Amino acid sequence: MFDIDTIWLKISYYSLSHKDDLRKWYVIVMLAVAVFFVVFSITNIVLYTIGIPRQQRLISEIAQSPVDFVTVRQQSTPQALQLSSTYAIAGSGGRYDVVAPVTNPNQDWFAEVTYSVTVGGIASDPYTDVVNPDSRSYLVALGASGPTGGGSSAQFSLVAVNWYRVDHREKLPTLDFAITDVAYSTLTDATVVSHQVQATVTNNSYTNFFEVPFIVLLFNGENIVGVNYAYVKQFMFDTSETITVKWSTVTGSVTGVQVETDLNLLNADNII
Repeated sequence: MFDIDTIWLKISYYSLSHKDDLRKWYVIVMLAVAVFFVVFSITNIVLYTIGIPRQQRLISEIAQSPVDFVTVRQQSTPQALQLSSTYAIAGSGGRYDVVAPVTNPNQDWFAEVTYSVTVGGIASDPYTDVVNPDSRSYLVALGASGPTGGGSSAQFSLVAVNWYRVDHREKLPTLDFAITDVAYSTLTDATVVSHQVQATVTNNSYTNFFEVPFIVLLFNGENIVGVNYAYVKQFMFDTSETITVKWSTVTGSVTGVQVETDLNLLNADNII
């Protein structure tokens, strides 16, 4: 049977009979602890003394090489949109189609642009569009009101620009639309001449979209003399569609045609 009194009796007997040995080991242990703390303290003092010049040198280098906060801020802040010349195409009934190229030079930022256009002193209601990162798009106002001859004074005003950073660029769909067989023609009905552009567009983007807008531009030299949109709904991968755009009037003869996709990548709800 386990007897606690017997155990304590044995411990007491051993302590009394070996008290000299125990006292000796106690002294040895205490001396070892004292030596350890002395060596530890001396070592730390030596290391601290040796490290002082290095710390002073590091502090001096930091003081001599201040952080360029201006550069850091510029790198973390999107650059302004680049708005090019404005073109106003006069229509009927005091209406104008107004267009201006706009470039977003930022690789990691979407620009949601709220803008208005003023023609001959008459300002339009605001429009909203998105310019994808590192891309060119167009600010467009179709059928803007203005007085006769007011097109020469047409100008866009950026009401607000909201920036959205691209956190995972690899998750954005890669746009690949083949635009072929672009054909411009004029149609005459009695004395009325209209203008038409047809093109074949193919979705090679490995992504299905509910709707894909295409902007169609008519040029006279470098000047834009016509602008309009064509839309392809339910545009599935590896399919082709024919788009057709017509104008009743253009401002001058047509020497060139340009067809581009104008898809907003920020709208994830447009992906099927």
